[in-house]
Amino acid sequence: MIVEFGVDEAPLEAAFRRAPEMEVEMEHLAATDEIPLRAFFWSYGDQFDRFEAGLGEDDGVERWTCLETKPGRRLYRVTHPPELPMVTLYQHAVEHDAIIRSATITSDRYRARMFVPDRDALASWREACGADGLSIDVCALYGAEQTPPERHHGLSEQQREALLAAADLGYFSIPRETSLAGLADQLGVSSQAVSERLRRGMENLVDAALAEDDGQK
Repeated sequence: MIVEFGVDEAPLEAAFRRAPEMEVEMEHLAATDEIPLRAFFWSYGDQFDRFEAGLGEDDGVERWTCLETKPGRRLYRVTHPPELPMVTLYQHAVEHDAIIRSATITSDRYRARMFVPDRDALASWREACGADGLSIDVCALYGAEQTPPERHHGLSEQQREALLAAADLGYFSIPRETSLAGLADQLGVSSQAVSERLRRGMENLVDAALAEDDGQK
């Protein structure tokens, strides 16, 4: 089954303090005997210099490297120290045969999606995290074969919100009834962040629709 959860102590605190409008989408998590936790993630926005300055100041980051740069996004590899709460969370997940499939991080929230074998494993994992001072807020629980509540049509929560706002405010109308800056004001983020959400959202909509059509042929 799949559990969606949030935690109070999210990683990259200093980076988000310097660049609060950035967004992070986890790509991969890994660990070895020598490396407690290594995270690969995409960061989106227009505050990369400030974000990277924050990575250099963050006590929860031992080393970081930018692996790839594309318009509006960059791929990073970050090594975390063993005392970071997220390292403990990840270790308990491994101990309970759980797999963190994805995570989204912003300046005010951390939300992850994780596979767990059953409800007993979930309860044991939460108990182990709680014993180490980690508070787990379960947001959703559903079968592994089901579509995540906010991932219908391949959209994340932020992408869905941006696309609905764009439609409601007439961004797609001809002529346009609002600008990218107007959408940004409505959503409380930067114009670059809105642009990226719309771009990724439309890409995901097209991918989901075409994949569905191909599957029906």
